[in-house]
Amino acid sequence: EAERSPPNVLLYVIDGGGADLMSAYGYARETTPFLASLAQEGVLFWEARTTAAWTKPSTASFMTSLHHSVLGGFTTNEDRIPDQAATMAQHFGQAGYRTGVFTSNPFSGSMSGLDRGVDHFRDKGAHPVSTSSVELHGEFLAWEAEAEGPWWAHIQTTDVAVFKNGKWTKL
Repeated sequence: EAERSPPNVLLYVIDGGGADLMSAYGYARETTPFLASLAQEGVLFWEARTTAAWTKPSTASFMTSLHHSVLGGFTTNEDRIPDQAATMAQHFGQAGYRTGVFTSNPFSGSMSGLDRGVDHFRDKGAHPVSTSSVELHGEFLAWEAEAEGPWWAHIQTTDVAVFKNGKWTKL
């Protein structure tokens, strides 16, 4: 039997996106046909909970598998994950994956210390709210085209875009 290559892994987060308004999760109006299509080929999580009500601690929790109280609670914008908390990127990197993070919200990146273990890192800077998913998708696709071997990528947007007529367009 031929040896199988490890699969690429994409963690795509719509920051603030609620399942209650997504047709992929049963909402009556067709609001997320592309997500529904993607879910047929991947995994759609029906039961997901957050450990906090805002981006910085909740992202840090799912990127480290630690409750935000263990990470220090994130009471200020300057709080970062502790040095001993390993990130998902660090785990995938140790397993031989190329790692990339593409985010439009620094709370889910550099402001939290989630740039550790990342081969290619991009966040928008000091503005915690941005509408840049079109830009993020383009940067991810350029990175993916050059990535050798298996890759793990985390894309976290604050808005939604679709690929239509050969280009990315914000919804």
